[in-house]
Amino acid sequence: MAAPARSSRRPHARTAGIVRRDEGPTVGPLVAVEIHPEPLLQAAWRARPALRGTPLVVALASGGRVVAVCPLATGTGVVRGQSVAQARLRCPTLVVVPPDPLAAALLYAEMLHALAAFSPIVEAADADADAGVAYLDTHGLAALWGMDPVRWDGGVVARAIVRALATRGIDARAGAGPTRVVARALARRMDAGEPHALGGDAAMAFLRALPLDDPALGLTPASIAALRDSGSRRPARWPRCRRRG
Repeated sequence: MAAPARSSRRPHARTAGIVRRDEGPTVGPLVAVEIHPEPLLQAAWRARPALRGTPLVVALASGGRVVAVCPLATGTGVVRGQSVAQARLRCPTLVVVPPDPLAAALLYAEMLHALAAFSPIVEAADADADAGVAYLDTHGLAALWGMDPVRWDGGVVARAIVRALATRGIDARAGAGPTRVVARALARRMDAGEPHALGGDAAMAFLRALPLDDPALGLTPASIAALRDSGSRRPARWPRCRRRG
């Protein structure tokens, strides 16, 4: 399923098929892929495989703030932003490791390399690297997957990507939709099952139902407060929210 190559100006994305988000508009459907748990944590797992079954956090220093939390630690009440002391009060068996930004960046680059096999257009914005997020444009790929172009929603690509990354030891979630916002919001709602995909009216209804504080919308706390003060509670009453997707 290899796709035509396209050059990149991103230092960490010198891989066939990787493009900057500002190199032109995408057509869609789009697939959002997110390394989950976040790259810093998965990099720590790679360096210390035995810790996968242990409550683990990544913290800036022994007395610093927690910047990444594994699911086991989350289940005990540990969250990002806590001090190590606060986290250990909630989980006495907690293991704390320092962040390795280089290893996390290499993990993200490995994901981008894998994604380039699925689409000739993989978007990798600088702001998405720390979160481990990338977007694929699946326009025109229906025939390659034996699908009806009229019914094509990119869902089969999202599912194949999650499986392919798993074989590389990268845990990820994905979603497919007509905009980046819809695709990423669907990815963030992926449970233990397979990725979700929506198109047409169903996708727009899903978008309108999103709360303003959904991370996929990318709104700052100040923007959320201003919109709520104006009477808006969901994107249905704020059409511009689609602008970023």
